[in-house]
Amino acid sequence: MNKLYIIVNMDKDPKLAVTDRIIEYLDRKGIDYFIKKTYPYSEDVNLRSVTKDEIPKDTDFIIILGGDGSFLHSAVALAELNIPVAGLNLGTLGYLSQFNTDRFEQEFDEMLSGAYFIEERIMIAGELVREGRIIKQDISLNDVVVRRCDGLSAIKLNISLNGSKMRSSMSDGLIVATPTGSTAYNLSVGGAVIEPGARVMAITPIAPHSLSERSVIVADDSDIEIELASIPRNEAADILIGFDSKFMTQMKPGDVLKLRKADNSIKLIRLNEYNFFDVLHSKMNAD
Repeated sequence: MNKLYIIVNMDKDPKLAVTDRIIEYLDRKGIDYFIKKTYPYSEDVNLRSVTKDEIPKDTDFIIILGGDGSFLHSAVALAELNIPVAGLNLGTLGYLSQFNTDRFEQEFDEMLSGAYFIEERIMIAGELVREGRIIKQDISLNDVVVRRCDGLSAIKLNISLNGSKMRSSMSDGLIVATPTGSTAYNLSVGGAVIEPGARVMAITPIAPHSLSERSVIVADDSDIEIELASIPRNEAADILIGFDSKFMTQMKPGDVLKLRKADNSIKLIRLNEYNFFDVLHSKMNAD
């Protein structure tokens, strides 16, 4: 017997039109399940998302109903549980989702019959260090972004790899992306698309002020350090660090952002016919 834990972003399914269809399907199939409704913009922090303590230990699959943002938030928060997870797309692009509303019954049938495989996706763990103290820690599935959020002047970042200086960058900012995140912000600024199973990360400048500065691919077990060296013309400008588009805190001159592969990975459910490049083509060429 399979047991499902289903997380619903109520902003994406406010009238439970899709959720009720899934409930009817699961009841008809005799599948054990639990439905968790989340309200991302609620003033009650307990309603915004799911914590790992809420998930029963005998859960076989976690299904997330929403867009890519919903998936990123919940999947990262629950990665430590080591439970396979999949998204059902209720958003626009739905690049990370496996299931679709128009054929979810067929796709759920395949999953529940065992016609799937598990695709492990690495994450990035980071900590911001200021004057020897850790100011903030976070984890991302897609990317970590350092960028200036006001004005047009470049910022200077010193980048080190495994303790050795890699380069200094004059640019609008920097992206460190996993293979999962290679098709997100990284791609939009000229970074390479990386096959999900590759054990690498991309370090990609945002609008670099040098023709020779390009995206660099490094091993995923690398230790990456990014120091904010200076903010020319306006030292008081806002330089923010975002993990999966969540801006977590301001970075000040002299701060060092330390990044490495996270201890946990996310286990994505993929149906047997899934092909990364087919999905890439269909999503990136969608109207």
